[in-house]
Amino acid sequence: MISYLHLMIKHTLTTYIESLKSHSIPEERMGLLDAVADRLTLLEVNAKRTTLLYVCTHNSRRSQFSQVWAEYFARHFNLSNLDIQSCGTEVTACNFRVIYTLRNLGFKVINPGGTNPKLQVYSDANAKPITLYSKKIETCIAENTSDQVIAMMTCDHADQNCPVIPEVSDRIQLLYEDPKVKDDTPEEIERYAERCRQIGEEMCYLMSKI
Repeated sequence: MISYLHLMIKHTLTTYIESLKSHSIPEERMGLLDAVADRLTLLEVNAKRTTLLYVCTHNSRRSQFSQVWAEYFARHFNLSNLDIQSCGTEVTACNFRVIYTLRNLGFKVINPGGTNPKLQVYSDANAKPITLYSKKIETCIAENTSDQVIAMMTCDHADQNCPVIPEVSDRIQLLYEDPKVKDDTPEEIERYAERCRQIGEEMCYLMSKI
């Protein structure tokens, strides 16, 4: 029997996800997303098996949020030729504040423990989990089985310090402000929730346009 608490959490997450479709994306940012969608379409991401790599330096915050929402909405909009991954120029771990934010929305996050655990993120009891952990770009490239790989640069530091990514078909800037700037301050929870929502709205919009 499904518990009342599970139903309540599921309803809360479903309501939140539905609210992302009624986005509040600024006009300038929407123009950027439209340009990204056009570029991805030109790269024939629906005709070829394509891996989107969301890249930030430590693969711990922005790229992890991006992977969750991009993978969720790729499934939602039946973009079956898209594989979604996140990676970095260094290996750390998915930051615990990201995990807290996702759980607070109603995602179920299973943490097996360890210094860089492979987290299993569930949006629904019957859904395939999204696997989050920190890894280097080279690891993703080496394990890739898609026809093409597109790097989605989510942080300017990684973009500036990773001038060449081998075996990548294209490289697209989709930069986000790092919520880390508010770590260990009273604004920490609010900033992570804000960045999570921004990325969620934008990935919903982007995937709907491909």
